[in-house]
Parts: sequence; C-alpha cells; structure tokens
Amino acid sequence: MNELQAKLRDLIIEELELDLDDIGHLGIDDPLFDQEDVENYGLDSVDAVELAVLVKRHFNIELSEGDSGAFVTIRALADKIKEKQLINSGN
Repeated sequence: MNELQAKLRDLIIEELELDLDDIGHLGIDDPLFDQEDVENYGLDSVDAVELAVLVKRHFNIELSEGDSGAFVTIRALADKIKEKQLINSGN
C-alpha cells in the first residue's frame, strides 16, 4: 500500500465512520460498494457523495459522474486522484 492509498484508507474509515470491529479490515482492493455476491462495507449513494467531498477537501480534486468507476476500490480512487493531479499540474 502506497502513501496515498494509506491516507485515503484512513480518511475513509474516519470520515465515513466505519467500524473496523464490525467489518474486519478495509483493503485497498476490496469493493467499497455493493457488487453481486461480494461482501462490502455498507456504503451507499450518500457515502459516494461524501467520498467526492472528501477528495475535493483533502486533495483539491473534483470528481464528476464520469469518474464513478473511481469509487470501486481504494486503489481505483487513488489512481484517479493521481491521474487528475497530473492533468491539473499540466504534465
């Protein structure tokens, strides 16, 4: 797990008030939202909005509806943040 992924994981746990005693752990490749036959962390559409706000506040990155695939896992979200940071920096 890299630094960005670890920071995202910690922010998600803290800001979405996830109880690790109930869910066990939150891995960077675990699905964050409902997927067929896959246990998740009970996140819903309200949590998706909170995730977008979290990303905006902590990383100054605006996520749009077209970025919805970024919310699949912590790894996907970290990759989208890095991608948008590169675009915003002009590289």
